[in-house]
Amino acid sequence: MFKHDLTIIIPSLNESDNLKKLIPEIKSEIGKKFTYEIFIIDGIIKDNKTFEISKKNSIKYLNRIKNNDYGNAVRLGIKKSTGKYVLFMDGDYSHNPKFILKLYENKLYDVVIASRYVLGGKTDNGLLSETLSRFLNKFYNVILNLDLEMCQTVLNYIIQK
Repeated sequence: MFKHDLTIIIPSLNESDNLKKLIPEIKSEIGKKFTYEIFIIDGIIKDNKTFEISKKNSIKYLNRIKNNDYGNAVRLGIKKSTGKYVLFMDGDYSHNPKFILKLYENKLYDVVIASRYVLGGKTDNGLLSETLSRFLNKFYNVILNLDLEMCQTVLNYIIQK
Protein backbone atom coordinates (compact mmCIF):
# COMPACT_ATOMS: atom_id res chain seq x y z
CA MET A 1 0.00 0.00 0.00
CA PHE A 2 2.75 2.49 0.94
CA LYS A 3 5.80 2.93 -1.25
CA HIS A 4 7.93 4.58 1.48
CA ASP A 5 8.16 4.56 5.25
CA LEU A 6 8.30 8.37 5.48
CA THR A 7 7.44 11.36 3.33
CA ILE A 8 9.11 14.66 4.24
CA ILE A 9 7.22 17.66 2.92
CA ILE A 10 9.02 21.00 2.75
CA PRO A 11 6.84 23.98 1.81
CA SER A 12 9.21 26.56 0.37
CA LEU A 13 9.12 30.09 -1.02
CA ASN A 14 12.45 31.62 -2.05
CA GLU A 15 14.41 29.33 0.26
CA SER A 16 17.06 28.01 -2.14
CA ASP A 17 19.98 29.17 0.03
CA ASN A 18 18.59 27.28 3.03
CA LEU A 19 17.60 24.22 1.00
CA LYS A 20 21.18 23.83 -0.28
CA LYS A 21 22.19 22.99 3.31
CA LEU A 22 18.95 21.48 4.60
CA ILE A 23 18.42 18.73 2.00
CA PRO A 24 21.89 17.14 2.31
CA GLU A 25 21.60 17.28 6.11
CA ILE A 26 18.23 15.51 6.00
CA LYS A 27 19.62 12.79 3.74
CA SER A 28 22.72 12.41 5.90
CA GLU A 29 20.68 12.21 9.09
CA ILE A 30 18.32 9.52 7.76
CA GLY A 31 20.90 7.56 5.79
CA LYS A 32 19.53 4.14 4.90
CA LYS A 33 17.63 3.56 8.14
CA PHE A 34 14.28 3.42 6.31
CA THR A 35 12.78 4.33 2.94
CA TYR A 36 11.74 7.93 2.41
CA GLU A 37 10.88 10.55 -0.13
CA ILE A 38 11.30 14.31 0.09
CA PHE A 39 9.01 16.84 -1.57
CA ILE A 40 9.80 20.48 -2.01
CA ILE A 41 6.48 22.26 -2.50
CA ASP A 42 7.40 25.56 -4.11
CA GLY A 43 5.26 28.55 -5.00
CA ILE A 44 2.96 28.70 -8.02
CA ILE A 45 5.78 30.14 -10.12
CA LYS A 46 8.77 27.85 -10.60
CA ASP A 47 11.89 28.99 -8.75
CA ASN A 48 14.74 27.76 -10.96
CA LYS A 49 17.28 27.71 -8.11
CA THR A 50 15.00 25.58 -5.93
CA PHE A 51 14.17 23.33 -8.89
CA GLU A 52 17.89 22.76 -9.56
CA ILE A 53 18.53 21.90 -5.90
CA SER A 54 15.75 19.31 -5.99
CA LYS A 55 17.09 17.87 -9.25
CA LYS A 56 20.67 17.74 -7.92
CA ASN A 57 19.49 15.93 -4.77
CA SER A 58 17.06 13.57 -6.57
CA ILE A 59 14.01 14.77 -4.67
CA LYS A 60 10.55 15.66 -5.90
CA TYR A 61 9.73 19.23 -6.83
CA LEU A 62 6.11 20.40 -7.03
CA ASN A 63 4.51 23.80 -7.54
CA ARG A 64 1.49 24.91 -5.54
CA ILE A 65 -1.68 24.98 -7.57
CA LYS A 66 -4.14 27.69 -6.51
CA ASN A 67 -2.05 30.20 -4.57
CA ASN A 68 1.06 30.45 -2.41
CA ASP A 69 -0.72 29.69 0.87
CA TYR A 70 1.09 27.36 3.24
CA GLY A 71 -2.06 25.25 3.51
CA ASN A 72 -2.03 24.59 -0.23
CA ALA A 73 1.53 23.31 0.02
CA VAL A 74 0.56 21.02 2.90
CA ARG A 75 -2.50 19.62 1.10
CA LEU A 76 -0.58 19.04 -2.14
CA GLY A 77 2.25 17.30 -0.28
CA ILE A 78 -0.15 15.00 1.54
CA LYS A 79 -2.03 14.23 -1.68
CA LYS A 80 1.19 13.24 -3.50
CA SER A 81 2.74 11.44 -0.52
CA THR A 82 3.45 7.72 -0.77
CA GLY A 83 4.85 7.43 2.76
CA LYS A 84 3.19 5.62 5.63
CA TYR A 85 4.13 8.58 7.84
CA VAL A 86 4.35 12.26 6.91
CA LEU A 87 6.67 14.85 8.41
CA PHE A 88 6.59 18.58 7.68
CA MET A 89 9.69 20.77 7.80
CA ASP A 90 9.94 24.46 7.00
CA GLY A 91 12.19 25.47 4.12
CA ASP A 92 13.64 28.34 6.16
CA TYR A 93 15.86 25.90 8.10
CA SER A 94 14.02 26.57 11.36
CA HIS A 95 13.57 22.80 11.93
CA ASN A 96 16.68 20.84 12.79
CA PRO A 97 17.06 17.61 10.74
CA LYS A 98 18.52 15.92 13.83
CA PHE A 99 14.97 15.62 15.21
CA ILE A 100 13.72 13.52 12.29
CA LEU A 101 14.92 10.22 13.74
CA LYS A 102 13.66 11.08 17.23
CA LEU A 103 10.23 11.92 15.82
CA TYR A 104 10.22 8.82 13.61
CA GLU A 105 11.10 6.57 16.55
CA ASN A 106 7.86 7.73 18.17
CA LYS A 107 5.63 6.85 15.24
CA LEU A 108 3.44 4.72 17.49
CA TYR A 109 1.60 7.94 18.42
CA ASP A 110 -1.08 9.37 16.12
CA VAL A 111 0.53 12.81 16.16
CA VAL A 112 4.03 13.78 17.21
CA ILE A 113 4.72 17.51 17.47
CA ALA A 114 8.11 19.12 17.89
CA SER A 115 7.35 22.39 19.64
CA ARG A 116 9.49 25.42 20.27
CA TYR A 117 7.65 25.86 23.56
CA VAL A 118 8.68 22.73 25.46
CA LEU A 119 11.71 21.96 27.58
CA GLY A 120 14.74 22.17 25.29
CA GLY A 121 12.84 24.13 22.63
CA LYS A 122 13.65 27.70 21.71
CA THR A 123 12.24 30.46 19.55
CA ASP A 124 13.37 33.82 18.24
CA ASN A 125 9.76 34.86 17.73
CA GLY A 126 8.54 38.07 19.28
CA LEU A 127 6.01 38.20 22.09
CA LEU A 128 3.03 38.66 19.74
CA SER A 129 4.01 35.71 17.54
CA GLU A 130 4.66 33.48 20.55
CA THR A 131 1.34 34.46 22.14
CA LEU A 132 -0.56 33.72 18.91
CA SER A 133 1.19 30.37 18.58
CA ARG A 134 0.31 29.39 22.15
CA PHE A 135 -3.29 30.47 21.54
CA LEU A 136 -3.44 28.32 18.38
CA ASN A 137 -2.09 25.33 20.31
CA LYS A 138 -4.85 25.73 22.91
CA PHE A 139 -7.43 26.19 20.14
CA TYR A 140 -6.32 22.96 18.40
CA ASN A 141 -6.28 21.21 21.75
CA VAL A 142 -9.97 22.01 22.27
CA ILE A 143 -11.35 21.92 18.70
CA LEU A 144 -9.47 18.83 17.51
CA ASN A 145 -9.56 17.15 20.90
CA LEU A 146 -5.78 16.74 20.91
CA ASP A 147 -3.93 16.19 24.14
CA LEU A 148 -1.10 18.59 23.32
CA GLU A 149 0.07 18.57 26.91
CA MET A 150 0.61 14.82 26.57
CA CYS A 151 2.41 15.47 23.28
CA GLN A 152 4.67 17.95 25.06
CA THR A 153 5.34 15.45 27.86
CA VAL A 154 6.29 12.84 25.27
CA LEU A 155 8.49 15.35 23.42
CA ASN A 156 10.25 16.33 26.67
CA TYR A 157 10.98 12.64 27.21
CA ILE A 158 12.28 12.28 23.63
CA ILE A 159 14.55 15.33 23.90
CA GLN A 160 16.04 14.17 27.19
CA LYS A 161 16.63 10.64 25.86
